Amino acid sequence: GLAFKYGMKAAVFPSQLQDRRESFRRLGLPPVIELHLFGARDVFHPEAAAFMSGVRRLGEACRFIVHFPIMDVETGYLFDAIDDDPDKLTKVLAFTEGIGAAELVMHCCYGFNRDIPKQEARRGFIERVARWNDLAAPKGVRILLENYGFVWLPPGLGAEYAVSPLDHCFPWDMAILAEAVGKLGLGSVGFLLDTAHAVLSANMFNMRQRHGHLAGDVRFGNIYAEDLAQTEYLTAADFVNGFIEYFHVSDACRWRPDDGLDEMDKYLYTEGLPIGRGNVDFAELLGKVRGDETLIMEIDPENGDHGHNVSQYEAVVRLRKIFG
Repeated sequence: GLAFKYGMKAAVFPSQLQDRRESFRRLGLPPVIELHLFGARDVFHPEAAAFMSGVRRLGEACRFIVHFPIMDVETGYLFDAIDDDPDKLTKVLAFTEGIGAAELVMHCCYGFNRDIPKQEARRGFIERVARWNDLAAPKGVRILLENYGFVWLPPGLGAEYAVSPLDHCFPWDMAILAEAVGKLGLGSVGFLLDTAHAVLSANMFNMRQRHGHLAGDVRFGNIYAEDLAQTEYLTAADFVNGFIEYFHVSDACRWRPDDGLDEMDKYLYTEGLPIGRGNVDFAELLGKVRGDETLIMEIDPENGDHGHNVSQYEAVVRLRKIFG
């Protein structure tokens, strides 16, 4: 079988951390926990240090990965790499180092809802990534760049979605980023693939390829002619390549041309599902992996109880059955 390492997501709250540790104990696996930061409620909170020591206390023998806060309904904050905010990153890096985590996940995006050409956005983003690398390297932290997919927003952020030129991080986009990271010698930057985001991006690519009128739909505005020229049909498996070290795993709904557009939202907004609730073939999707990567379950509990996320535990059980 493959020697995947398995992880689960959690917020910084003790109930969730204890639940995840217990799940790993039952699985007989070393605990790997990806902490999803909100912002005002944790890392940017005046008492951030208290959260940090709480995580450390519960985290003996845990390996932590940190996810940079991407949206915060309380403050209306939406992360966008175009905003040069070294102060926020410095705080998050201090938190990451403080709990002994060695990886920080950042999203690929640049210039939400602005009219920026893709090349310009990519240049600007690579400059940001170089800066992140320089801030992270002395702290022994590795920046992991994640594909964002379709950026739908929760209620409270004043919009249903946001669109930037770099959200999809199509396979050819990731190849260009990886080449730039190599050329610039950014030794503290790696890649994480979110499988559900890849499914959503492939869905949208294939819809746009077959239904020309979607060129006028703002949600599809970051799928350019140069993208459509790359391939006729895209699958989530096409996003997998040899330099991805981490995966976020959840089920989603894969669109096929004969599904039509009647239920479009289902194929744009559905992610975070328990394995088996969508129609993703994980043996196929992860068919080209090396086999030593870390698979992090990014699955929402079906009953809404984040303090007792059975769905993530069950996902690991199912994936171990598939992959041995």
